[in-house]
Amino acid sequence: MFVIFPLWAYITGLYLISSIGGNAGMLLLRAVMFLGGFVFLYIGLMSYRKAAAARKERQRLKQFPPVKGTIVEVRQDVSVKADDYSVSQKVIRYYMIVKIYDPETMMPRLVKSEYYSEPLHRLLGDTKANVYQEPNGWKATVDDFVLKKNSREPDIKLENMVIYDVAAGKENRFLGILGKAAIVVLIIWMLVKFFL
Repeated sequence: MFVIFPLWAYITGLYLISSIGGNAGMLLLRAVMFLGGFVFLYIGLMSYRKAAAARKERQRLKQFPPVKGTIVEVRQDVSVKADDYSVSQKVIRYYMIVKIYDPETMMPRLVKSEYYSEPLHRLLGDTKANVYQEPNGWKATVDDFVLKKNSREPDIKLENMVIYDVAAGKENRFLGILGKAAIVVLIIWMLVKFFL
C-alpha cells in the first residue's frame, strides 16, 4: 500500500495539472489525493528507517561470539492498538525464550528474542539456537534457529508448552487481506472514473 497509494496519488496529481477544467469538488478531491500520497511516503520512510536501525543493531550484535542455547518456550504477546479514529485492532506477536549457560559461571540464563508476527511454535524444526550478546549481557539477539522444511512436519516439543490463540491471528490476517483488496478495488474504480 505504501507504493500503490502514492503512485495513484501522483498520477491523479499529474492529471490535475494537465486538466485544470472540471468542477471544484473534483479538483479538491484530486488535490487531497495528491497530498495524501506524501503522508504514505512519510509513513513508509519511517517504517523503513526503523527496520534499518533494527537490522543494523542485529548485525552489530552478531559480531560477538555466539553462545549455544536451547529454545525452551515460545510466548505470545497480545496487545490492542488503537488508531486516531479509536478503531482498535488486536496485534499478536511471538517471541522465543532461549536458555543459555554463562561461559564463566555455568549458571543458566534466559534470553528473550525479537518479536515475530508468525506463530513460531508451529514453524520451529529444532530447539537449538545461537545467542549473540554484548559482553555485559545487556543486549542480545537470537539467530541460527532451524525452521521446518515442510508445514506437515510435527511440531517440536519445548520445555514449556503454552496454548496459543492461533485463530485470532488468522482472523486478523484475513481482515487485513480483505481490507487491502477493498482499497485496491477502490483505487482502480477511482482511476477509471478519473481517466474515462
